[in-house]
Amino acid sequence: MAARNEESSIERSVRQTLELLTDSDELIVVDDASDDATPTILASISDGRLRVFNNGQRLGRAASRNLAISHSQSDYLAIQDADDYPLTGRLGPLREMLDEDSSLVAVSGQCIALDPKWGAWRHTEYPVDPSEIAQRLDSGEMAVCHTGSMLRRSAVHKVGLYDPSFVRAQDLDLLRRLSSAGKLRNTDATVVLYSHPVLLPWKYWYVSRVNHDAVVGRPTPRMLRLRLRYSLANVRRAVRFILTHRRAEQEMKDLSNGHRTY
Repeated sequence: MAARNEESSIERSVRQTLELLTDSDELIVVDDASDDATPTILASISDGRLRVFNNGQRLGRAASRNLAISHSQSDYLAIQDADDYPLTGRLGPLREMLDEDSSLVAVSGQCIALDPKWGAWRHTEYPVDPSEIAQRLDSGEMAVCHTGSMLRRSAVHKVGLYDPSFVRAQDLDLLRRLSSAGKLRNTDATVVLYSHPVLLPWKYWYVSRVNHDAVVGRPTPRMLRLRLRYSLANVRRAVRFILTHRRAEQEMKDLSNGHRTY
């Protein structure tokens, strides 16, 4: 888990993750030179399975994740963002999938997106078939819920870690490389609550788009076309929210019944 100024979410994210760990598991958090209360909050959580490392200066999410991986001793790596919240199917079932099929290099599930103002929605549905996942990744489409994923450590080291040159789309880049080393599979189960707004700010979308194009090796369109694509993307996202919000909210209620983690 890489964290940078996540004081509003880090305690919930860490504590819910710890609830899902076995006694032999560990949670490694790298604080990327936060200047808010994140370091203080992390220091207040007393659990022998939690290991916290602090960057002396801001290195970025990719470098912070790579640092966490370098300190990990596990065969499997569960990647999660510090503002997302794991559900009960986040670790155990994914671990079993990797145990049972050595050809799998990464597994994940579905996610419910959370907009801070608008509430729950489904921003996408990820394919479960490995061949479809590979095909979509090859075409440049994000086909795996990265913040709900579990990766085989040996495969990650084989293809290389996260590329710090990408501000965004680091996950797409790594998953595309992993796809060349083995199979990826998603389950139908919802494994994480993903903090993700319906309407993306221009700067976030633009940087993501430029990095995405760099990952797949295609030129970024001119600014006028980018502005048009940005507007259309947010329209599609708003429509998607309208279509999925009620069902996602009901799923949130169903998931919360009897489960503190949710």
